[in-house]
Amino acid sequence: MTQLALILDRVESKRLKREGMDLARVKNSAWMRERLFDLREYAAHTRRFPMEFFRAWCDQHHKPSPSSPKAWGAFAGYAVGQGVITPTGSFTPAASKKTHAHRVMIYESRVDPEPVPFAGYV
Repeated sequence: MTQLALILDRVESKRLKREGMDLARVKNSAWMRERLFDLREYAAHTRRFPMEFFRAWCDQHHKPSPSSPKAWGAFAGYAVGQGVITPTGSFTPAASKKTHAHRVMIYESRVDPEPVPFAGYV
């Protein structure tokens, strides 16, 4: 296999990934808008996290699932584009058994933390 063939395969692979994410975004647009609201709530209390932690939070809070688990990858890009989170450039092994500890991105919240209520006397 030539070096050119390897490059062309990578280009095709990236194109197919973009197509899949675009399709997931279209099929799950209402779900993504709803989860973005939830992510803002989650990110106000959690500063750095892999997306799988937010996904687990959604499961614990009985939030609806997307039409395909692949929509979570598209959701992360959507949330970055909406300015709710930003990729840190750091990775961690996934905790989910289904992902077999592959590396996942750690995101940082761009949501202002909720203020702690003042409980003293004025």
